[in-house]
Formats: sequence, C-alpha cells, structure tokens
Amino acid sequence: MARQMVTHKHILVDGKKINIPSFNVKVGSTISLDEKSRKNEQFKQCFQNANLQPLDYLQRDDANFSAKLVSYPQRENIPVQINEQMVVEYYSK
Repeated sequence: MARQMVTHKHILVDGKKINIPSFNVKVGSTISLDEKSRKNEQFKQCFQNANLQPLDYLQRDDANFSAKLVSYPQRENIPVQINEQMVVEYYSK
C-alpha cells in the first residue's frame, strides 16, 4: 500500500510530490501526506494506527500527518524482522 501511495503522488517530501518509491530521504527532510489525501479515511486510519511505538529516527507530527527524519536508522532500530542474507542471495542470482 505504501508503494501505491507514493506512485499515486499522495506523499510529499519537503513539500514536493514524490512518485518514486525508492526515493532517498535525507536527514532533516519532512515526509507528509498530501492535503487532499488527508481527507481519505483509509489513509487517515493508516497514519494514525501505524507504528504507534515511537521510533528513534522519526519525529512524528500527528496533527499535520507528517514526520521528520532526524537520523538514519540503525538495523537494530528497524522493527521489521528479516534475514538480510536471504535478500542478498535472492537478488544476486
């Protein structure tokens, strides 16, 4: 769903619409939901209910549907359990 939101230009980085899912966000950048998309109930629920645990590398602003990247995350800070070696092996074929 996140990739689709980006490709359909619902996401802004520093006020500019982004449509490339692999866009590199720099430290200090603000990521937000487009003004029109904030009215979409599904997007609103997704933003408010996703990642309720505070993440050290993001500073959330719930009122403005945005977050600021304060630092690049370290692997141990990312709450997704994956085996990186399997990903490397898959793409090296």
